[in-house]
Parts: sequence; structure tokens; C-alpha cells
Amino acid sequence: MIKSILKDTSKDALRYVPAKVVPALVNFVGLIVFTHIFSPEDYGNYFIVLTTITVLHLIGSNWASSSVMRFYAEFNLKGKLNELFTNIIFSFLLCNVIITIIYLSGLVIFKTEIPGQLIPFLKISIFCYLFGAAYLVLLYSLRAGLQATAFSKFEIISSVGKFALVMPLAFLLKMGSISLLWGMLCMNLILVALISRRLSLWGKLKKSLFSLKVSLNFFKYGAPLALSGLSAWLLILSDRYLLQYFGTAKDVGIYSVSFSVVDGSFVLLYSILMLAAYPVIVLTWEEKGKEMTQQLIREFTRYYFILCIPIFVGISILSKDIFSLFVGKGFAESYKLVPLFAFCSLAQGLFQYISTHFELYKKTLILALILLAAGVINILLNILFIPSYGYMGAGVAKIIANVILLILGISVSHAFIPWLAPLRSIFKVAFSATMMGVILTFSKRILATSLINLMLLVVMGTCIYFIILLIIHEIKQDEVDFVKSHCHRLIKTVIH
Repeated sequence: MIKSILKDTSKDALRYVPAKVVPALVNFVGLIVFTHIFSPEDYGNYFIVLTTITVLHLIGSNWASSSVMRFYAEFNLKGKLNELFTNIIFSFLLCNVIITIIYLSGLVIFKTEIPGQLIPFLKISIFCYLFGAAYLVLLYSLRAGLQATAFSKFEIISSVGKFALVMPLAFLLKMGSISLLWGMLCMNLILVALISRRLSLWGKLKKSLFSLKVSLNFFKYGAPLALSGLSAWLLILSDRYLLQYFGTAKDVGIYSVSFSVVDGSFVLLYSILMLAAYPVIVLTWEEKGKEMTQQLIREFTRYYFILCIPIFVGISILSKDIFSLFVGKGFAESYKLVPLFAFCSLAQGLFQYISTHFELYKKTLILALILLAAGVINILLNILFIPSYGYMGAGVAKIIANVILLILGISVSHAFIPWLAPLRSIFKVAFSATMMGVILTFSKRILATSLINLMLLVVMGTCIYFIILLIIHEIKQDEVDFVKSHCHRLIKTVIH
């Protein structure tokens, strides 16, 4: 049964590949372009405002998209999807009217306290948030309905479209990094219209189906997740504000570029699996129960380690080469942060699987408190480390906080769904990645820094890693055959 579920999920995961590969490539190209035309200070202002938009998402939309993911299968099995959409959308609109009023009032009240260069960014950011939030709620409706191909298409349109809109604004009109926000706003507006049409959304929304009880049930589930999101923000992004306070916008720019490169690399891989896995985990929980779900999560975390541990090793070793070749000179020292961020991304990806234990049991308040504890520790450590060690101190604080997060998540969730760690697989993967790392380190000393040599090292490291896994029988032949047989589907998806 588990093998059958995993095969079906793997098929969905392959359909999600374009949704992550294409945006990752576009974002990487954008990073190369924009770090050469924007200064670290200008880029730092953009990232400060982007962090603010993230906070708004966590408060105003995270609960809605999470509720869609959690309850879609339940309402679909009862034939009540129209009721689901009606209550989610109406509640979402009410929530964000309130948020918009509070946000705009705050801008007026605290205008004199905000650095002048941030005001234009903050004015447009609320509209970037509103249409971006609506886009995400609708997009996750497709994901919850296992419409992987449609999900991928819209993600590709989003990334390519934003880049295409930003380029003339940045190069022809010389608008600076605020052009990134204008591109985001225009593209999100287009995407909301396109997905609404695909979902036939307006035909699903019926006033008679609105239920205060149902909406409150969504809010009861989602509100602690909003707290979880804010707590995650304290853990992942709050250091931008502290770097700005104790340092400069340049520090924020350098720090954020390094984080973007690392986070993009990890998210590209682990989110592909998680995008397909989460709806299947929820459906298995609803139909098969605890034991089957527990085994399924164990297998998913095995795949996670196989994909992400070699990325952690490889990007840490090759970081200096990557940054010297691709980012602007003003951001070159960002490479020093890469190993720290790589470890944090590895930990955060694993915690996604641990957090499903809390969500399945609807223990979202406990999850929020765990994230809050780690987030508060991160802030306290940042306050302690940043004045003396700058952005490197912020990186070390993030590592400590993420280790605490994992320890708390695993130990607390053990009370209702113990995590079955694939220890044998972890050992084999770590051994293979270490051997790969040793060979890459020696090879790097021989080869000069160039794009061709970097590509050679990446290909060589990948081959060495998977060959060792095959030799020690961590990757099974049926898994190899499965990937081979479905590669043509990926190619067809990209083409069509």
C-alpha cells in the first residue's frame, strides 16, 4: 500500500518539478542581473519591505491557504466544495479589509518615524500583499485538488511574468529596486483573474452557503497557524530588521542575497516533494489512519534526506566560486554565510514534515508555541550577537534557534505521532555526501574558478553521490526504473 501511494505521489511530484525549476532559474537569473544594477543599499531596502509583505501574508492569508489544504479533502468527500470556497473567500476578504485599514493608518501615524527611502516601497507593498495573498489562496486550492499540472503552469507564468515586467521598469525607466514591487503587483493581479476563471470561482460563491460556524472552524484551525507563521517569521526573517537597526541597509542586502541563493536551492528540491506529499498525507490520514500515515511520513523524510543533504554539502563547499561568478562585486562577501544558511534550510525543511504531526491532530496552537519559542530565542541571540559580529552573528543565531526548533518539534510531537526517523538511510546518505564533499574539496583546489569548471564540479559531485548510494543499496533499482520511466512526462509537461 505504501509503495503504491509513494508511486502516485512521485508522479505528482514530477508534475510539480516545472513549478519549482523554472521559477528557481528565473529567480537566479534575476539575482545575477539585479545584484549588478542595484546597490546593496537599494537591494536592502527592497528586502526590508519584502519582509514586511511576508509578515502581512502570515497574518492575513496563511490561515486561509492552510485551511484550504487541510479541509479540501474532507469537504470534497462530502460534495461540499462550494461551501468550502464560500466561507474561505468571504472570511479572507473581511480579514484583509481590516488589515488594510490598520496598515494604511499605521503608515500615516508613524510616517515621521520611518526612513524616508522606505516610504514609496511601503505605500505599494500593501497592494502587492493583497493581490499576492489572493493569488496564493487560489493557487493552493489547485494544489489541494491535486491539480499539479495547473499549479505548475501558474507558478511558471508568475515567475516569468514578473521578471518580464520588471526588466523594462528597471533598465528603461531606471526605477531602481521598487520596480520589483511593481512587477509583483501587476503579475499577481493578472494571476488572480486567470485562476478565478479556471476555478469558476464566482459560480461557487453563494451567500446562502456562508456559515459563521464553518468560518469560525476555519479560523480556529488557521489562527494558531497565523501565530505559527509569525513565529516562523521571527525565526527566519526578523533578523533583517535587527540588522537594519544595529547595522546598515548594506548589511541587509548582503545577508539577504546569500539567504536567497541558499534558500532557493533547498526550496527547489524539498518543496517539490512537499507540494505533492502534503495533500496525500492528509488524504491518507482521513482514509487509512495513524499507522499508515506514520509510515508514509517516514518514507517522505527519507526522500528528503536523499535530496537535500548533498545540496547542503555541495553548496557549502562551492559557495565562494558561485558568488564570485554570479553576483555583483558589492555582494561578493555574501558567500561566507552560505554554510550557515544551508544548515538552517536543511533543518527548516525537515521541520515541515515534523509539523504535519501537529496539523493532522489539529494541535496548531502547540505548533505555534514551539515556533514562537524558537523565534524569541532567535531574536534574543540576534540582539546579543549582531552588535559585535554583524551579519555573521545573525547567521550563528539562526543555526542555534533552528536546532532548538527541531529538538522541541520532535520531542513534543512524540506524544501523539512519534517520528519514525529513517536512521539507516540518514547514515548512508551522510556517508555518500561526505565522500562527495571530500572529492569536491580536492578537485576544487586543482581547477581554476570558471563557469565551465563549476558546472563540471556540480555534475561530477552529483554523479559520485548517486553512484555511491547505488553501490551501498540505499537507492533501489525499482526507484531508478521509476525515475527513468517518468522523465519523459516531465519533458512533455515543460513543453506543453
